[in-house]
Order: sequence, then structure tokens, then C-alpha cells
Amino acid sequence: MLEAACEQKFLYFAGCAGSRKSTFGAVWSLVSWLCAPATTLVLIASTSLTEARRRIWGQVEEFFTAGCESMNTMQKGATLPGKIVSSVGKIRTEDGNQKFSDLCGIQLIAGDASHEKDSLKKIGFHNKRVILILDELTDLSPTLVNAGKANLSVNPFFQLQGYGNFASIYDPLGTNAEPIGGWGSVSPEHDQWETRDGLCLRFDGTRSPNILEGRHRYPGQYGPDDLENHRKTLGENSAAFWRMCRSFPCPEADSNRVYSEADLVKGNVRNLVKWQTLPVKCAALDPAFVTGGDKAMAIFGEVGKDLEGRQVLQVTELKEMREDIRIKDQNKALQVAKKFRDECASRGIPPEHAAFDSSGGGVVFGSLLTEIWSHRLLGVQFGGAASERPSSFRDRRTAREVFQNRVTEIWFAGVEFVQSSQIKGLPSQVCAELVERRKKKQGNIISHNCVESKDEMKKRTGGKSPDNADAFLILLELARERLNFLPAGMEGGRAAADLSWLRRVKLANRVYQNANYSTAV
Repeated sequence: MLEAACEQKFLYFAGCAGSRKSTFGAVWSLVSWLCAPATTLVLIASTSLTEARRRIWGQVEEFFTAGCESMNTMQKGATLPGKIVSSVGKIRTEDGNQKFSDLCGIQLIAGDASHEKDSLKKIGFHNKRVILILDELTDLSPTLVNAGKANLSVNPFFQLQGYGNFASIYDPLGTNAEPIGGWGSVSPEHDQWETRDGLCLRFDGTRSPNILEGRHRYPGQYGPDDLENHRKTLGENSAAFWRMCRSFPCPEADSNRVYSEADLVKGNVRNLVKWQTLPVKCAALDPAFVTGGDKAMAIFGEVGKDLEGRQVLQVTELKEMREDIRIKDQNKALQVAKKFRDECASRGIPPEHAAFDSSGGGVVFGSLLTEIWSHRLLGVQFGGAASERPSSFRDRRTAREVFQNRVTEIWFAGVEFVQSSQIKGLPSQVCAELVERRKKKQGNIISHNCVESKDEMKKRTGGKSPDNADAFLILLELARERLNFLPAGMEGGRAAADLSWLRRVKLANRVYQNANYSTAV
């Protein structure tokens, strides 16, 4: 850690529990400040002030106090050039004349999403030397991390260090510590790799010094008892074990997830496609503020054939449709509807290639959207029973026979496309929400034909709503319904083989479900 910290401007530590990441961060913060206390500002971001005081900030105060006591022992009245203000998480630099400055020293900031607005104000400071320490990076606000990189890197000297127990390739640690060649370019045998802007060091619990020695020689570090406990309580092949012990993406799919990180990596969903022919542009909107979500998210994409002749849906942009509070004579719904219409028009997307969530409160919003734009839009219902569409290429039963409801059908629809590498350009926000949605659990039994409700997911994740993922799935539904987007292998009608005459009739009648005889534009 120390060698890398002396060399790297951007440095990330992905380590097991007990790899002493936070301890190193506390020491590095103090030493870096003491090297030049009059020109150095160290900002330490953690999930919350309370949690930080139990972890990294508690150690900062402990070491600072011990340093002051040691100085006083060597010379009566001597101390370190600063003063702790514990109530606000701050060590203020003292210039020798009892004058203190907030532009120098060490400051703690809350980095979770709930404190995002206040924390963003604190990362606008400038000094000759600025160091940003991101503890528990996996759970910090991505906006704060990105803003910290952009705002603070203009200082004459800037360094960023991020620490965490690896949780997901799509959270702030996973995206910032991603190998140059992508997550598929490294294996559990790699202990370090180059990132886009620096270096990542990985500390695998199974190779901890205490494990290699077979005894607990180094206090506080991961040891044989920890490994045995994790194997028993978490299971050696679980995502939780790989997070707390191996600190690396779990190579196997979690049985309770709809989408696994392993499938997303194998499907290269973040890559971009080279088109064989000019693709068709399309768009979708999840007006989540009317359906129990937080944001109105629009997503734009293209459907066409790649150089191998395979159908592909590529996401080109994800954009929030925000309300302008200065416009007094238009409510949020009308503003969002107009913005979506105008964004589509500017990209040359006709209404028949645009879709929106028409579930619940979306019915009223849909009426507004069709009124100001067109009746040719596709409304996608997440509620009610599953459809009569084939459930998958491998399973020729209808979706209604396989899935408990329509939302489950929509959420499972993309799995085959991901596995056949037909989804490209997926933003990290979408990927993170796709892997976060779980199958419904009743007691200890996992239901493989029903997803958890949005309310259940929000309770489990602390209020997170899958608005970005919903927008993508609406776009996928549009591609399937209007642009004949099929999983690889389904082209040529193979999925319709051996269907009964009645089912063939039902499938043929689907052509009338979105028919529109209006001449209105």
C-alpha cells in the first residue's frame, strides 16, 4: 500500500475484511498533512459521519491524539500543528500564532447519497496539496466521487485513494477500479492491475499473511478463524463470500438474482457495436415519479445488425428528464412529456419507435404524452398478467404459463439477449440496477418465476428504485414489439415450432394489440 501510495495519483484498494485499508488511510492522511501542514488539505469521505467515527475517522483521532501525547513526552508543551474539532470531524491547522484555517488540515465528509448536496460543497476547496480519501467506496455517492475527481484534480498536487470490500463491478469501486481491459481481462489470481487512471491493489483473504502462516501472527488482519467463519456462514461459492473474503467479482451467478454480473461480463454489455447496416433509432421513458420511483429517465438506443449479422440493441444515452421550477404554468408531468418528445424529435426518432411506462399512474401520463405528441407511441404495462408471447427461445410455453405476472416477464426478457451478446452500450447505472433486482423469496424458498416488488427492493436497498433499469427494459420491449428484435436462434420462427393451432392464432392476433387507426400525428 505504502509503495503504491508514494507513486500513484489514483489508487484503489479492493480488500477483504481485516486487510487494514482504513488503518492505512488514517495513517496516510496524517503523514501527508504533517509533511506540509500549511499547504495541505486532506478530505476523507465515508458513508456517514457516525460510521466513519467507528472506522477511519476514529483511527485518525486516535493516532493524532497519540502523536500529540508523544510530542509532549519528548518536550513539555510540544504538540502537533493542529486541533481536533471532533463534533464536526475536523483537524484544523494551527499556524503557530493560535490562528486556525479550514483550508488546511483534515476534514471528514459524509459521502452517501443522502448527504450528497452538502458534501459537494466541501469538495470545491483549493490548496497546493489536496488529497481525497474515499473509505467504503462501494457505498459512496457516484456523483460525489465524479465531482471530487473533476473539481479537485485542478490543484497543483492532487491524489485520490479509494478503499472497499469489493461488492459489484458497477458500484463506485467497481467502475473506478475497472481494469483497462475490462473485468474479463483479470482473474482471481491477479493481485493488482492498471485502471483507466491509475492502479488497483487487491488483497485476497485466502492469501492473507495470517492464512499463509496458518496462525494469527498479525493482530487485526484476516486470519484462519475469519476464513472458517465465512465459509460456514456465507458459503464458499456465494457472492457475499467473494466480497468479504476474496474481494473479487463472483465468477458464478447468484441463484436469487435475475441478472448476474458474470452474464453481463460474458455478454460484453458495456462494449459498443460496429454496424453492418444503418441501425434504427428508438427511445423509451420511465416516468417513475408517477409509478413509485424517484426520477423520470429517458433512454435512447439503436437496433440493427452487427458485422456478424447478429441483431443488436445498443444503448446510446441515458438522460434524466428534469423539471424546471422556473416554469410556473407547466407541472412536472407536462414538462417531462414535452422534453421527451423534443429529445426524440432532435434525434430523428418517430413516435412509433418510442415507448413509455403506462402502468398505474402512467396511464394518466400516457394520455398527456399522446395528446401533445402522437397516438402511435407504445405504452408498456408492467402490471397484470404475463402475455401470450413465447417465454423464451429455450422454453416454448407462453410467458403466462411460466411467469407469475407481467413485471416478471419484462424483467426476464433481457436475460437471453444478454447471454447471446445482443445488448451493447449499457451504462453502469443500468447494469447496477439489473443485478440488484432479486427473485421473490418466500421464507427460505426462492421463486424462479416471480421477481420481488419494487417496494420490497426499496426496503432491502435503503430506498433505491430501479428507474434506470426499468427505462432500459421498456426500450427492450419496444425493440421486440415494434422492431422485431429476437434472441439469437429465434430468427426463422424456430420458437414457434410445434405450437398448437390455438396458440398460433393467439400469437398471430398480437399484431392487433397496438393497432391504431387514427390519422393524427
